[in-house]
Amino acid sequence: MKTAISAKEVSQWQQEGYIEWVGEQSDIIPWLAESHVFVLPSYREGMPRTVLEAAHW
Repeated sequence: MKTAISAKEVSQWQQEGYIEWVGEQSDIIPWLAESHVFVLPSYREGMPRTVLEAAHW
């Protein structure tokens, strides 16, 4: 079972224009304000702060 996306796949999707990968950010509010979709790629994390911040915007 595949449980992760490789860096190669992410790079390819970015080159093809499917995603914009900006890496780790200290302030995500400006990114959330400009986003159309928020995805939490995680298993068993409960309700992390990022989901709460995304719901605000």
